[in-house]
Amino acid sequence: MNKVLWGCVAANVIYSLAEATFIVTPAYIIVLLILIILCSADNIKSVKSLGILTAIVGIVLTIFGMGNIIIVASGIAIILEIIHEFFMEANKKKYDKNMGINGLEEKKIEEIKIVTEYDIDRIRDTFDNFISEYDKMNPIIDTKYKHAINVANNAQNIARSIGLDEEGRYLAYVIGILHDIGRFEQVEVNDKSEDTNIVDHANHGADLLEEGLIRQFIHENKYDKIILQTIRNHNKFSINDSFSDDEKLYCSIVRDADKLDTFKRLSEGNFNDDYHVTKDMSISSEITREINQKHSIENSLVNNDLDLSILKLAMIYDINYAYTLKTIKQSDYLNKYIVLLDTLDSNKVTLKKIVNDISETINNKLK
Repeated sequence: MNKVLWGCVAANVIYSLAEATFIVTPAYIIVLLILIILCSADNIKSVKSLGILTAIVGIVLTIFGMGNIIIVASGIAIILEIIHEFFMEANKKKYDKNMGINGLEEKKIEEIKIVTEYDIDRIRDTFDNFISEYDKMNPIIDTKYKHAINVANNAQNIARSIGLDEEGRYLAYVIGILHDIGRFEQVEVNDKSEDTNIVDHANHGADLLEEGLIRQFIHENKYDKIILQTIRNHNKFSINDSFSDDEKLYCSIVRDADKLDTFKRLSEGNFNDDYHVTKDMSISSEITREINQKHSIENSLVNNDLDLSILKLAMIYDINYAYTLKTIKQSDYLNKYIVLLDTLDSNKVTLKKIVNDISETINNKLK
């Protein structure tokens, strides 16, 4: 509205000076300036009422020979802008309803930032507030916290690399930061972060969110199914075939983002305090078969921590996006990782061959 009013003021000033009109046009300009002041003060109802009245008076004066064509044009412009804003508000209410806002108490609606703002800072602040309930002096909690932030940033970068719009990047970030939300209670109860036959951190995290926790992070419900499905699936061996295209998309993004940070931490030697490879370990034949066939490896085939280290390397065969592969290659995560493993020379030769094969696979995929 302000732009329209200023345009009307400028047109009327120019016309007033050019035609030396010193009564109606200057008075009309004064009223327009009053409208601008009211608009700046956010007094929308007064702006609409006075705006319509001003437009009608200007048009009537012109009809009776006391106005001019510029006043008529200004009046029409004001009325059209008011009509335009009316439809914009109507559409906004409809959009809010589709986002699930109408299900909340009326008094809370004004406090909610609609998702079109894609407020990642608010999501991060909410996550920090959630983590404050846990002991960040616990190194496992601190590691999982940093991992969540890294995965969220990775997911956002991957989403950007494949051309997703602001909404898509926002959703990728949200899922990334929430993907391990079930870990923190797991660590608090058991003081460790490994899943068991009873507790699966991905399923537990999705359950917590579904029970109401999700509304702390994202007030709209239109993303709920994608978020929950992706979090439940992010640690599974493969993506569920029954997922929709959108669910598969975000699941692929977050799985890549998760693996990317895992490779980074492996290369830095801080993957887990109780993660050890000793010289007396040997590689299982099943593990050798799977890695030679360039397959991802299921946990059930792992017999020792050396097998587990190869399982980690084989995660590369479940990478979906070029951004992830480029980052792993450029940062040389795999070679940095195997150097840290204290194992037999024969095993080191095998590990080096595996990394060379993986590097060749990465190069072929990036061609």
